[in-house]
Amino acid sequence: MGDLSSAAYREAGYAVVAASYKIRIAEIWINEDGSGGATPLLSHSHLEPIDRFAVLFGGAAAQAHFDTWPEDPMGGPTYSQIIDSLLPMTEAERFFLVNTGKERATKIVVTNRLEVKRLANYLIERRSIHMDEFDPPLRIRDAVSPESNER
Repeated sequence: MGDLSSAAYREAGYAVVAASYKIRIAEIWINEDGSGGATPLLSHSHLEPIDRFAVLFGGAAAQAHFDTWPEDPMGGPTYSQIIDSLLPMTEAERFFLVNTGKERATKIVVTNRLEVKRLANYLIERRSIHMDEFDPPLRIRDAVSPESNER
């Protein structure tokens, strides 16, 4: 159940963070071996780099928040996936983007933890979902305070 739970929270976290950036997800699935995936209806390439990292780290942020790390913690974006998505930049610039993206993902997951948990539990029970059938639909709360212009 550990890998299944880990996969469910990873995919649910990704879906919730993506939804917070208005990226609709068509389908999410998990497999017994801990693998899984999601089919976004829109790429995250239009987002600013920090926000792209937030979407990439959504799954790992959920796994960390709900303490569902897999036995083999190589799930989620790998360092090479992250580096491949960066424009040429210094290590300090990369460090800033990656860490700020992680912070944003974590803030979104924590703010929307009930929705992440609801979606993860549904995935554990059914293994896959077409998001148009998820009832009630995800209710995403903005994780950025009104006085902030982080996003």
